[in-house]
Amino acid sequence: PTRTTAHHPLFQTSLAFQNNTLPHLTIGNINTTFEPTSTGTARFDLLFNIVEPSHDSATQPGYAGHVEYATDLFDQETIEQLIARFTEILRTVVTAPDTPLRTIDVLLPHEHHQLLEMWGHAPTAASVTTVPRLIEKQAARTPDAIAVTSAEGELTYQQLDERADQIAHALLAHDVHLESVVAVALPRSPELIAAILGILKAGAAYLPIDPAYPADQLEFLLSDASPAVVVTDSATAGSVVAAGVRHLLVDKVTAAGAGPRPAPLPDNLAYLMYTSGSSGVRKGVGITHASVTLCAQELAARFAMKPGGITLASTSVSFDVSVFEIVATLVSGGTVDIVQDVLEFGRRGTWAGGVVSTVPSAFAELLNDLPESLTIDTAVLAGEALPAELVRRLRQALPDTRIFNAYGQTESFYATASGPLSTLDERSNAPIGTPLGGVHLYVLDSALNLVPRGVAGELYVSGPNIGRGYHALPGLTAPRFVADPFGVAGSRMYRTGDLVRWTREGELVFVGRADDQV
Repeated sequence: PTRTTAHHPLFQTSLAFQNNTLPHLTIGNINTTFEPTSTGTARFDLLFNIVEPSHDSATQPGYAGHVEYATDLFDQETIEQLIARFTEILRTVVTAPDTPLRTIDVLLPHEHHQLLEMWGHAPTAASVTTVPRLIEKQAARTPDAIAVTSAEGELTYQQLDERADQIAHALLAHDVHLESVVAVALPRSPELIAAILGILKAGAAYLPIDPAYPADQLEFLLSDASPAVVVTDSATAGSVVAAGVRHLLVDKVTAAGAGPRPAPLPDNLAYLMYTSGSSGVRKGVGITHASVTLCAQELAARFAMKPGGITLASTSVSFDVSVFEIVATLVSGGTVDIVQDVLEFGRRGTWAGGVVSTVPSAFAELLNDLPESLTIDTAVLAGEALPAELVRRLRQALPDTRIFNAYGQTESFYATASGPLSTLDERSNAPIGTPLGGVHLYVLDSALNLVPRGVAGELYVSGPNIGRGYHALPGLTAPRFVADPFGVAGSRMYRTGDLVRWTREGELVFVGRADDQV
């Protein structure tokens, strides 16, 4: 092997069993005994030395164990836990020798409760309902507050609700019904938010389409999802043309419709959103109202979003970050500030608001040219691993801003875990935090067993936030959306493919992928 001073060249872990007979040395009337000594250094990274008692030591039955470890790599608590797990395994194999090794549980007795209930799950006070119902309640509380603003204008909560009602009735006239998929392709303006809410009020699920997408991507989305209608406007309609797809031009919708509207239930679809395609195929994921409302309320509470607070909505509606920016803000009584992208700060020269949410790489670009007058209460970084160096730069540039790392997938809503970065060590990436209320997070091995704290395993997500699966792709859905062995009968969990580990503080740290996905 190539020599290195970082570790022993042949192996790093040694298990030795000392059962050889010790020689007895007598010199005249002088008897000798063996006394273990230590050099004070570790010969290997980790050495377990098991010593058999001498035959004449009947008063000390059993074996003695010694562990020698490199303190640059391990601390005493970690070694003590290794010893505790090892002795539990020995007890199991001695008392039940026929036990298959793969079924032996290495967790200590208290750890099942700790990993499943204390760390992997948090209670929630959020109501599982529908998006229209939550926003209608907020509109009744603060009808004159600004709900959405942009360079094109603004809408109060009452105006937003009324405009969404108009669009909903127009959709119903186009034979849209519960569980219909309706595409929305509009410029970034308050009308876009009203259209999304209108689709949801009609009981349909919205399919976000960015009009700026290349023609082949637009064609793929429209053919794969087969929406009943495309909600667009006269200026944009020409870019979203597909055979057999009808258009509803919102700039032609002016009168309020009449008659009852179907009321969606929490288990009905809220949106169909396509993954980024990093695994090679773009797949549509169906997310229900229960998932959106639970996680949006939990995130609003965790990020202290409040009435009158401003959220910068800089993300394309084709990505699930936008669902958080829109829904979490509106259910908390805030204002959605729609911009083209997060670099709008540099173009404006000033901004003061509550929440900014974006991917770390975009925020890193923003830090290179911050405006002189910028106030951000909370910065939420999601969508990519968050380097510790970027967190340090953020703290230097915006010392009064709370920084959160948010973690999630399209398949289980935008975020299922998050944590404030109040302290940060020299790790290369920031921890992804703790689960949102109502969400279950499991770190499992290949046999779906819980792994101990500190051990890398694959992350599985369970709870009402889990999507239905991949649209019209049962073969791809089955290996990713699997039965939850820790939940109630019929519950499912999503296999993320991310490798993580629990810290001593009960936070999750991302360590890599279980596959070759970029």
